[in-house]
Amino acid sequence: MNLFIILLEYVLKSRGDLIDATKVYFLENIFWDEGQEIVKSDKGFLGEITISLGRDSIDTFDDEVDYYFNTCHFLKSTHQRYFRLEKSMMNEIISYFESSQDDKCFLKFRMNFLERPIKDRFAYQKYKGEENALITFKLIGISKDNEIKVSKYDGIEPWTLYTAERFAVIYLLWHLKASCFSDKTKSKELFENLEECGEFPLYYFKDYYECSKNLKALFDEFHYFYVVDENYFKSQAAESFKLNVDKVTIMIMSEFINRLHVKNNEEIKTLKLDDTNETFKLKNALFEKNCRHIEYIFANECIFFVIDDNHDIDHYITNIYYIVSEAVKLDLEKYKNLTPKDVESIDEFDLKFYQDELIGVRINHLGIICIYEHLENHFSKILGLKVETLEDYDIMDKMLCDYYNMFRNIFENYNKPSEEQIDLLHTYHPLFFDNYNHKIINGFEIIVRTPAKFSLIKGFDDKGDEFNFKKDVHYFVDDVTGNLYCPSGSSKN
Repeated sequence: MNLFIILLEYVLKSRGDLIDATKVYFLENIFWDEGQEIVKSDKGFLGEITISLGRDSIDTFDDEVDYYFNTCHFLKSTHQRYFRLEKSMMNEIISYFESSQDDKCFLKFRMNFLERPIKDRFAYQKYKGEENALITFKLIGISKDNEIKVSKYDGIEPWTLYTAERFAVIYLLWHLKASCFSDKTKSKELFENLEECGEFPLYYFKDYYECSKNLKALFDEFHYFYVVDENYFKSQAAESFKLNVDKVTIMIMSEFINRLHVKNNEEIKTLKLDDTNETFKLKNALFEKNCRHIEYIFANECIFFVIDDNHDIDHYITNIYYIVSEAVKLDLEKYKNLTPKDVESIDEFDLKFYQDELIGVRINHLGIICIYEHLENHFSKILGLKVETLEDYDIMDKMLCDYYNMFRNIFENYNKPSEEQIDLLHTYHPLFFDNYNHKIINGFEIIVRTPAKFSLIKGFDDKGDEFNFKKDVHYFVDDVTGNLYCPSGSSKN
């Protein structure tokens, strides 16, 4: 196939700018059956599959990509369906295999089941019904035949990755509506209604009251660091934390920014920079610009940091200062010809290097703390034993499902009309494991630069015999771009 791709690229490029070809990768799968219609399963209609890449040495999953029925193409020659994988994801996978690190690499699949069949992204975005999300993990590995296998894995790593990620969502929801939750869970009528209506399934706790009691105990163990603007205490948002004021360390934004400036001044003294130097002035101007962008981020993101024996306030300020410093270095390279006065003309939204990093710091530290300290300690107290086996993590996962689903139900069904609504469509279910194995295979993409229709495509098989390439047998065509895709192996039959 590789030789065929090279020859194909040579031939096509000699034809000018009308068409081009490149090597691409596909995930071979059977998420949907062979028919042209979506068949309902016992879980509902599969409407969307989200795939993301992660490693057990990192607490987050990146390169999240959504796929739908109309982007998962069936080929009659192999009786398999194919997603085209994003280049960035494949680069990460290839980089993983080329590295000498001893960690494991996973694909996370989130499968959203709906109440009615949905075939594409646009219909999914308009969908307003119930969604049930099932999540599973597959280990990426190389077979003896040098194939990239995506297969079932029975180790503990997916559970630890998943519990940290799942708890991060619950953690943020808790602080978005802490007082709302606390007030509503005091109501006996609420629990009676939940019990009577059976609003959501309980996977571990015997009733809704026990679930809420243990959830509150979990968060009572935490202490938080939170940055707010000067008008915070005059706003209604402050009321959300009135019940937990002893658990929250609140720092005014101006003080936080001042602490960053102190770090910057300490570094300047260490480097013995001349404050009359133009580069020094430019660096300071960019630092100030980045700090203003940090104010924007904190004003628009609900960012909390957990405080414990290993992570104090200075730890986070130091980390964020490092992120700003790295941003300034990048900006110096990008805007090296500017004068300090010109810095004001830079659009603040061009300084985005550390925006994702801030979120990364938050989730990363949450993940580490959740997995190795707070979550394990909390669930160990409930279970009366140390969380360490697959069975223990299975139970912990079920508890987290109960916690999240209780949040979802209270926020969406019991808020007053005047209260802020939170969009929580998915019902959480315990981690799902199936026996299906998939493959990542290469192939080629023919890029059509001008509108065209393929009338006839001929190829050669392994024996050198000529045969006709047939649509939906050996290749498929993207409905939007008109590009042609052919996975390796589709012509072997």
